[in-house]
Amino acid sequence: MKKTRTISLSSIPGGGKTEITGLLNNSLENSKALFAADYTFNGPENLTEWMLRGSNYDEWDTGPLAEDIRKIIADENNDCEYLLIEYPFGGENSELKKLIDLNVFIDTPFDIAMARRILHEYDKEESVGEILIELQEYLSGGRSVYLHMQNTLISAAKIIIDGSQENDLIVQEIIEAIKAG
Repeated sequence: MKKTRTISLSSIPGGGKTEITGLLNNSLENSKALFAADYTFNGPENLTEWMLRGSNYDEWDTGPLAEDIRKIIADENNDCEYLLIEYPFGGENSELKKLIDLNVFIDTPFDIAMARRILHEYDKEESVGEILIELQEYLSGGRSVYLHMQNTLISAAKIIIDGSQENDLIVQEIIEAIKAG
């Protein structure tokens, strides 16, 4: 049984972490991926207020994700060499920090991230009004949360990838960094 190397991929919302994690999982042999969207993380309702209180990442309940990571690592029949963990806050939560070997931050410009969020979250049936509300929320406090997340996660990351590149280049850079040690 090989030791499973746990790799966290994080970014600001819309930064590409889900897409890149999936592509990376398809590109690496003997890998598995866990996606934040498959879990419910009970935590603060208002991100701006949470940030102003000091952004304690332990306010987010990551128990189910941490338990799945532990199960995969402890499985004696495990042939998983790389466990990819797509989670917005990387290893900033103390429970996850103990389980993650490598933090990767995808540093995506805010305009690209916002465009991706709008394209991903709003289909053609959504009203322009709902998109305008999202943009207003971004301008009235969301941007400061993005900035805070970006600064915090960059400082904790071992690998920082330019998220404005094409996806195949991002995946290749991450693979090279993982293989380099």
